This record gives sequence, C-alpha cells and structure tokens, in this order.
Amino acid sequence: MREGKNGANLAPTLWRTCRVLANPDRLRCLKAVLAVPGRTVEDVATVVGLTEPQTSLALRALQSRGILSSRRRSRWAHYYPEADASVVAASQFLSAAKSALIDNHMSEREMSNAMRAYTHPRRIAIVRALAHEDNLQRDEIGSMLGISREAMIRHLRKLKTLGVVRLKDETYSLAKPSSGLAESLRAIILA
Repeated sequence: MREGKNGANLAPTLWRTCRVLANPDRLRCLKAVLAVPGRTVEDVATVVGLTEPQTSLALRALQSRGILSSRRRSRWAHYYPEADASVVAASQFLSAAKSALIDNHMSEREMSNAMRAYTHPRRIAIVRALAHEDNLQRDEIGSMLGISREAMIRHLRKLKTLGVVRLKDETYSLAKPSSGLAESLRAIILA
C-alpha cells in the first residue's frame, strides 16, 4: 500500500474494487449471481442481456476483486457470491452490494454512482482527511495531502456532486450519507 503525505494508507485495492463495482454491467452480473448463486457465464449473459464474452469479462473482474468465487464443473464455471478473505474488504463490499442490490432493490445506476465517489485514491485520501479533521478549506486539504490546486478542485467537485462532501463558507466537511450503501462505503473506506 502507498501512503499519502499525512501517513494515511491510500489502499489502492479499495479504489480498484470501487472502480470495478462502479460499472453498471458488472453490477447487473453481480446481481444475477446474488439472486441465483451457481450460475454459469451463459446463464448470467442471458439474464443481463450481454454477450458471453462481455459477461465472462465482467464476472472475472468481480472475481479478481474477491467478490465472487468460481467452481468448475465439467466445462462450465459456476459463480458464487463468496468473498475472498485474502482481498482487502471483499466481504464488506459483498455484504454492501447484497444489501443494496437485493435487499433494498437499489438500481445498478444508483449503486454505480455511489461507488464512483471512491474510484480514485485521492478521493479516498480526501474523505479520510475530512473524517479526521472536519471543516477544512480546499487549500488546507491540498497541502495536507500534497494534491495540486487543480486536482483538488476536480476531486472535491466530484465528491460534492456525488453527495460525499458538502461546502459551507469555503470549508468542506463530510456530508451525511444519503443511503445505507453510502454509509457502508464510508465505513469501508474509513476502516
């Protein structure tokens, strides 16, 4: 893991997992496997309306982040919603995805938007900095983390648009999570 200037772990596996889960096609594939564990690529492709190669790539991406496991039976791989214990926060991401997609019937688009907030290590670092010390000005955060002014503007704008931070009187603070998924994601990021 890399460390930022304030010593916080940027945990690239977290942002990469969020990047994988920010894709609506992958989320549809995950939802299909969550609904009926043990599906094959062909089964999932039929349910989600993707080609088999697209579905295979999506399922392998989810498996690479520790969200799914696969077992071969004859010529076919069957996919299961089982977290890989060796992948950082995989079980938490799987639990959050199941809760959002299956239990709370969140749309893939809504979940994708929630994940997009954390698809860059700098945005994770910003959220961690604000969790540690609330009500910071943009330049203070940039100085703490060694992020250029232009990059800070971009990342803070994205976090504000996605409802993760709020701006009041030229200071930034963490916004109240807008959903159970947003609360779960923040807990994963801040763990």
